[in-house]
Amino acid sequence: MKRSYLLVYNEEFGSRDVVRDAVDGIADITNWRVELPATIYLISEKSADWIASRLREKLGDKGRFVVL
Repeated sequence: MKRSYLLVYNEEFGSRDVVRDAVDGIADITNWRVELPATIYLISEKSADWIASRLREKLGDKGRFVVL
């Protein structure tokens, strides 16, 4: 089942372009959209925890973020 998520992050996690490119590189995120500063809407069949783990793998252990 597809789920909708919000990814909210701070500047230390990465710039908009860096975070956007990381999200775009995760094949199990089927769609995404940027509308607000430091926020990306995500669509995936995976859990929020799974998405957060993939983002940490790609962007490292810097900054803060939450997947809701």
